[in-house]
Amino acid sequence: MADLVEPASGEGPRRKEPGKPGPKEPKLLAQMRQNPKGNWNTGHLETVSKAIGLRYTPPKRGSHFKISSPHLPGILTVPSKRPIKPPYIKKFVALAEAHISAAQRRATEQ
Repeated sequence: MADLVEPASGEGPRRKEPGKPGPKEPKLLAQMRQNPKGNWNTGHLETVSKAIGLRYTPPKRGSHFKISSPHLPGILTVPSKRPIKPPYIKKFVALAEAHISAAQRRATEQ
């Protein structure tokens, strides 16, 4: 699923070109980096996580979402209280950037 691309013409998904390794940074992530104090919620984090391949786990019990990378150690826990405070957005942006970098490195190594 990660190597499928939606073409603009609407003709259905096709394989990603071999010259473009790893996930691309979504515009929403750039907006988070520019304005961590914005009115961000867990839906925004979920959208970015799914777009770049981070694992996003909603709470089973309690009130914290868990976000992790298959390429990096550690888990970021984010409270589901809205809006999400700027320190959590900054940590999420750092995790997402590190994940994208690690995914691109792994793609070029193979």
